[in-house]
Amino acid sequence: MNAQGGLFQTLVAAASAAAANLQFENALVDAAYWDFKPVVATPNTTLSVVIPTVDEADVTDIGSGPLNITDTDHNSVSVPYDKHFSTSFTIKAWDQARTPQDLERTYLRPRMEALLRKVNRTIVDLINTTNFSSSTTPVAGYDKKSGTTTGYFARTDINQCWSAMALKGVPMNERQNMFFITGPTAFGKMLSDTTMSYQYIVGNDAALAAQQDAKLATIFGATVRYDQHMEQDKTANGFTNAPGALLHRYAIAAVTAEPPPLSQEPGSGIREQVVWLKNSIPVQIQMGPSLTQQGTIVHIHAYWGVKVARPDFASLIDSA
Repeated sequence: MNAQGGLFQTLVAAASAAAANLQFENALVDAAYWDFKPVVATPNTTLSVVIPTVDEADVTDIGSGPLNITDTDHNSVSVPYDKHFSTSFTIKAWDQARTPQDLERTYLRPRMEALLRKVNRTIVDLINTTNFSSSTTPVAGYDKKSGTTTGYFARTDINQCWSAMALKGVPMNERQNMFFITGPTAFGKMLSDTTMSYQYIVGNDAALAAQQDAKLATIFGATVRYDQHMEQDKTANGFTNAPGALLHRYAIAAVTAEPPPLSQEPGSGIREQVVWLKNSIPVQIQMGPSLTQQGTIVHIHAYWGVKVARPDFASLIDSA
């Protein structure tokens, strides 16, 4: 039988492998702005996330007069650091799962996937017609657009969102920060649209990617992704048909911090390690023996928070 330390290292190796082998797209996790605070933050407080802004009023024609000094402009968004997602289980016999492959397949991959899905669904459920509307504060967004293509989105549909955001000054040329996200059903129909996947329109490489790997070329500077939760929760989020959202990363801000270490007595046998989900979410793995459960308890958890930061940095659309 492995020593406790060896078992924990096996567990950490399995957790790292599980974090890289996920099933759902969880695209909204990738599309949000993540701010990691390299401190041990207190749960159920607020952490500030700085979102830069531009204001023409900061520039004045002073002629031969004195300087007109103004404060630096940014949106300091107070994000509630109030979420503590947790999943735990007991391993009764380590000899049945003593290799990283066994641990990953049997125990850790399903739990890591479940944790990430829970995070992603929480973010998806912010993509609704209340948070992103023309009456939203602190910055007004846009009314939901109506597409003219049945069941999916053609380029002319997405252009409605692009035009509205570009008119307000959203930096639409930041390809690394722009996303168009819809559900898998609409995405599948977009793959069959000749304007999205034919070689003579999108080029040879993009056509091959669409036909062989189900990847669409960048549209209006935005990476096109599908997200299962977008489709599953569309009705609750105010969509009637296929849901779509063109958004800049600054639309939604999420915050994480160093997980607090567990207070433990010497010789308790409790061990801890942090692994990263999607290079954005620090997930703490804890392991320790339990007489009550007659086995080894494994606890996987993450502290984080999320909030709509810039409603004008996203535009929603419903297909026909």
